[in-house]
Amino acid sequence: MTLSLVDDGTNTNMTFWLPDMHAGTMTPMAIAALATLAGLFVVLDARAADRRLGLAGFRIGALLSRLAVIGVAVLLVTAASLAVTAMVFDARQWPIYAAGDLLLAAT
Repeated sequence: MTLSLVDDGTNTNMTFWLPDMHAGTMTPMAIAALATLAGLFVVLDARAADRRLGLAGFRIGALLSRLAVIGVAVLLVTAASLAVTAMVFDARQWPIYAAGDLLLAAT
């Protein structure tokens, strides 16, 4: 597979063997899909429930608990996906790769 990469402001075409990079490119897609599903099930029909809780006198902290649940789901999905990926893929800059995946999951 040939990819066009930018290196020091210069476009460079580099060829990669697909099995070597497959896990690295599929992990962000899996994280995005799983985090979206987790967020969907947590937030599904939450607006009406949150409105009722607000009218019942619950504080904002109780109403923000859904965000905490989504945050835990994002961390869990990202950690599990990166743990599986680490077995078959060796990223050169794991902290940047993990941070990008975490940002993608949160988005």
